[in-house]
Amino acid sequence: MYVVFFTDAVCYLNEKLEPLPIASLQTNQSSYRSIAIVVEGYPVTCRGLKEPTGNSILNRYLLDSGGYEVVPIPYMEFNASEKLVKKVKYLEQKLKSVNQKDSIKRPSR
Repeated sequence: MYVVFFTDAVCYLNEKLEPLPIASLQTNQSSYRSIAIVVEGYPVTCRGLKEPTGNSILNRYLLDSGGYEVVPIPYMEFNASEKLVKKVKYLEQKLKSVNQKDSIKRPSR
């Protein structure tokens, strides 16, 4: 089931947290993780707080229900004007955080 709501990127990772090409998901019978990266900008945070709005929480819930592990990227933590190397390291760190979960999925035939 492919249910995608508001995502900025989708990627698939193997057991070693290495990215998999989408074409290999059809033929590869190994386990993989479906990751939805959601950049949470200023409009999806509560005014005066650094908390996500109800819509953002619902979006995360629906993505999770659709089989994706959600990796939120809050605008307060991610500075688009930083050097590329720093942004890549930040995203790698966020993707490695999914390793703490145990939701490995098998491809459907």
